[in-house]
Amino acid sequence: MLNFSSNAEAEEEIIIEKKIDEVFEFVAVNFLTKYPKWSPEIKEIHALSDGPVITGYQFKQIREENEETIETIMTVAQFIPKTHFSYQSITEPIAGYYYFEKNNDDTTKLTFKFKLNDIELSMRPFAKLIKAAISEGVNQSLKNIKCLMETNNQVLPTQ
Repeated sequence: MLNFSSNAEAEEEIIIEKKIDEVFEFVAVNFLTKYPKWSPEIKEIHALSDGPVITGYQFKQIREENEETIETIMTVAQFIPKTHFSYQSITEPIAGYYYFEKNNDDTTKLTFKFKLNDIELSMRPFAKLIKAAISEGVNQSLKNIKCLMETNNQVLPTQ
């Protein structure tokens, strides 16, 4: 059987001048309040679950892309303290994965991987451009997280 699906993904890493506890708390524990800060395309985010962010937690994000408003329902796929945090969409073929690794006593290596699990048939001629845009977005997200953390949530780099 032929497989005509097309995926796009990007993975980048960055060193953050903060301890792993602080980085995990910023990215995963406080995801609903911090995510819109490092991803400016996120205009709103709403909890659909009660309690803290853990595996199975659901939320809705509203983002602006090319002057279009897109609502996405997401679920936290994995929440392993100081190790791994990931989410996947229930409504779109996307997923994000954050990996946390102690670099030394005072720094953390943060890896972010984003996957688009199915590029629509009409968009497949543009797959290389889509993959480049995803890579750029992943890289910018990491730079934004680093900048926000190292300036105590004060400044985002110019894009």
